[in-house]
Formats: sequence, C-alpha cells, structure tokens
Amino acid sequence: MASDEIWILGATGRSGRAVARRLAEAGLTPVLVGRDPERLTALGTRGRTVVAPTVAAMAVEVRRQQPGVVLNTVGPFTATAGIVADAGLPGSHYLDLANESGVAKECFLFVAVEKTPPYLVAVYNLDQEAISRGRDENFAALLTYIRCSERNEWPGYPEQIANIGLPTWANKKTSLWQ
Repeated sequence: MASDEIWILGATGRSGRAVARRLAEAGLTPVLVGRDPERLTALGTRGRTVVAPTVAAMAVEVRRQQPGVVLNTVGPFTATAGIVADAGLPGSHYLDLANESGVAKECFLFVAVEKTPPYLVAVYNLDQEAISRGRDENFAALLTYIRCSERNEWPGYPEQIANIGLPTWANKKTSLWQ
C-alpha cells in the first residue's frame, strides 16, 4: 500500500534542494533521496533520507516503499524519467497513480526551477478542465491503440492537404493603438 510520503529523487542537486526548501516552507516534510549520505544529512531537514547510489537503485526503493508522490530531479531526464516511471504500477499514469494512493485527489502539479541564481521555484496546479481533457484524450488514444493493435492497421498522416490556423491566444489584439 502506498504511503503519504513525498520523495525527492536527487535531493542534493540544485533543483532537488530548491524543491525541498519550497515544500518545507509549505509545511511539508519530504523524504530526501540521493547518492551521498553525508550530503543528504548536510541538508539538515527533519525528515528521513534514503540513500541509493544510482537511479535504478532509487527506482527499486520507490517500488519497494511505494511513496505517495515522487519528484524526479535527477537529470538528464531523457535518461532517468523512464526508469523512474517504470517504478510505478504497470500501466498507470502519474495522476491516476496518485489518486489510487489516496494522497493527491485530482491534483497535477508542475514544478518549475530557474536555471540561474537565485534558482527561484514556482509550483503550478493544472486546473480541473485540463485534467479532464487530458484524461479524455488519453483514453481516446488508448482505444485507438487497442483498435490498431487488433487490426494491425496503423494510421499515418492524412492523404489530403489539411488547413491550419492560428491558435486562439494568437488572435487577441496586441497592437498598442487599438
């Protein structure tokens, strides 16, 4: 059964430290996960730490201990995201996994960290309309995949010329004289 813990993978790195600080300011105590026990201890948080020498070892601990929320700050993400995502329940998505754990209900957060000092951090909550639309689109894509797999027919690009236009936001008046 999943716990209500929030884990930060790569907690001793720049992004991990910034996220841990922001969560602490919000009154939360994350579990700090990293390679170096001394650096984890030096962060001086009141929460517990998990020492894992590699991303694969971190994934093993995620699978074994089943934290409610996992924030992966270990880069490069093209190399680590798949390993971390595979540590979750097979076939689950981040939002659905969080909902099943009972930790986060209908919540999807984006954490943004600046690349340059002072490394400001902002957290954005995806609204319910976007969550519902994403769930619907994901379900439709899953059905398409199932149909294609059953028929062994994989659609490609349209054969005819398609019209495109500007997105809604680009149609707003931006002139200073209007």
